[in-house]
Amino acid sequence: MAYFDYLQRLLSPLGVYDLSEESISGASLAAFGDALDEIWDELQATLRDAFPQNAGEAAIGQWEQIAPTHPRPTALAQRQAAVTWLLSHKGAGCCSAADAVQALALCGLEAEVSNDANKAEITVRLSTQDLSAEELSQTRILVRKLIPAHLQITVQEI
Repeated sequence: MAYFDYLQRLLSPLGVYDLSEESISGASLAAFGDALDEIWDELQATLRDAFPQNAGEAAIGQWEQIAPTHPRPTALAQRQAAVTWLLSHKGAGCCSAADAVQALALCGLEAEVSNDANKAEITVRLSTQDLSAEELSQTRILVRKLIPAHLQITVQEI
C-alpha cells in the first residue's frame, strides 16, 4: 500500500476527489496503488540480478556464461567479484603482476609473484583433485589470459 498512500497524499490537496477506500475514486486509487506496488517489487527483484556485483545464485550462473572465461570459486560473493572483474577487464588480461595475482585470487586460484633481479615470475598453484581434465585445461587457459606476457608462469599442480 505504499503507492496508495503516496497517491492519496499527492491528490488530496486538490480537494476534488473523495479518496476514502469506500469511494469509487479511493477504490480505483487503491487498485492503482496495489498494481504499482507489484510492479515495484518485480522491478527490485529484476534489478538485483541485472548487475553481477549483487546477482543472486541463479543469475550469477547466467553472468558466468557471458564472462570471457569461467571462474572457479564456489561462494556467491567470490563468484560475483570474479565475474565483475572479468567483465570489466573484458578478459584482456592484466597489465601488472599485482593485477594478475588479484585476478587469479578472485577466480579462486592461488598465485604468488617472485621478483628476481633477472626475471619476474608468477607461480600458480592448481588443486587438481576437484577438476576434470577439461576444467583443468580451461583453468590453464584462464591463467594464460590473465597473466601479462612479460611474466614467466609456473603452474604447480597439487
